[in-house]
Amino acid sequence: MQTGIEGLRLTTRDVNDYDVLMTGRLKLLKEHNLTLRIYRILLPPEASFRAQIEFVDWLRSCAQLIVVSDTSENLPIR
Repeated sequence: MQTGIEGLRLTTRDVNDYDVLMTGRLKLLKEHNLTLRIYRILLPPEASFRAQIEFVDWLRSCAQLIVVSDTSENLPIR
């Protein structure tokens, strides 16, 4: 973890109320003066996205891939 903020490691497994989890994360970011601009420098989205695409491509070459999500929006399959 690049920020070193232990509280940002929490997930919905640790805090099952999503609103509470996100409010806590935003509070931690504010307390440590981490703005969206700094966060983007720490973790460029394009780098993360490329790694995700590579992983999904590899996984699809080995097995059938089914994605289950809690999003309310249907995304196109590549």
